[in-house]
Amino acid sequence: MAEIDLELLQNDIRDRLASNPYFVDIPIVRHRDVMLEDITEQQLLETPKAGKYGNGIVIGMPVIKCKYPNIPGPKRHCVIGIRCMEMAALTYNPTTGTLKTAEQMAIAVTADLHQWGDEGKMHMYADIDMMMPTPDLPEGIIGYDCKIEGELPQSVSTQVIIPDISVVTMIVTLTDLTGGSTIYYTTDTTFPGPGNTAAIVYTVPFPVISGTRVRWAAYRPNFRGSDAGQANIT
Repeated sequence: MAEIDLELLQNDIRDRLASNPYFVDIPIVRHRDVMLEDITEQQLLETPKAGKYGNGIVIGMPVIKCKYPNIPGPKRHCVIGIRCMEMAALTYNPTTGTLKTAEQMAIAVTADLHQWGDEGKMHMYADIDMMMPTPDLPEGIIGYDCKIEGELPQSVSTQVIIPDISVVTMIVTLTDLTGGSTIYYTTDTTFPGPGNTAAIVYTVPFPVISGTRVRWAAYRPNFRGSDAGQANIT
């Protein structure tokens, strides 16, 4: 059974949200980084992004449950909490504030991630019964929590079969089936989207060497971004 890289799943959620224009001025971090770097809520909300202040999103550590113990595997259920925060003193500044409330951010998060599939790692849905105000935050900070859930697959095995195993350099072609979309791809295992500076806009077929993992996703204005795809070129 191939194990799921939950840290990579957190990275993908972060970069998926960062690829949404709504979050262009909102810092998005993983709770793992908050703990390791000892970042406080106030420090996060005082961190500027795109020249704006006052908001921040923290992607929680995954919680894994085995909801169906009689099913071989096991079949694991994953829950990821996402906290959306605002500091009113900064958020509502008409010049430098984002003017976005924690509630609005939580709605945007669940709308963007609901029914989004991440390469077979987890097909997500928003738990609409688990959107609620965050308790016990420092004075002046308002938070709203939401949860994203999904079943983790028992294995991930997606490969491109190359008939001539002596070939070292191969050409990858990506096709826009929708029309009018921009395709992003990566070869360094990171998320393929405009929120990731390492992602490359696809224009022409490109060569890779054997052993490369190619990831791709398509984006089009006023459309939801596509699921992320991957192929291990061998």
